[in-house]
Amino acid sequence: GTGKAYTYIDIDVNNMKGLAQRIGDPAAQLAMKEMMGIVADTMKEKGLSAKSYRHSTHDQGDEMSMLVEGDEKAVKAALKEAEARLAKYTKDKGYDTIPHSKEGRKPGVGLAFGTEPVTS
Repeated sequence: GTGKAYTYIDIDVNNMKGLAQRIGDPAAQLAMKEMMGIVADTMKEKGLSAKSYRHSTHDQGDEMSMLVEGDEKAVKAALKEAEARLAKYTKDKGYDTIPHSKEGRKPGVGLAFGTEPVTS
């Protein structure tokens, strides 16, 4: 191995469809980029080097990931801060009250994260 720790982050946009229905798809795409930017900026501020990827084969896709040079504990701590910033962003934009496109889900828009250490 290289001796460096890496962490993979699986990222899903909650209620992308609801957001697109409310503000239109181009604006929703921009909002998604801004939200990913908040996560990337938070990683950078914490001294973590991150590369973002988008997996969707179509423009409306809401699945992304990030590969971060850093151990899972440091990455999770940075994500906690990013989540607080994302909550402020969505509240400031009024996205926190958008009804969910799927029945029975709570309103709002945000990002959901799953982390996994990468062994080299």
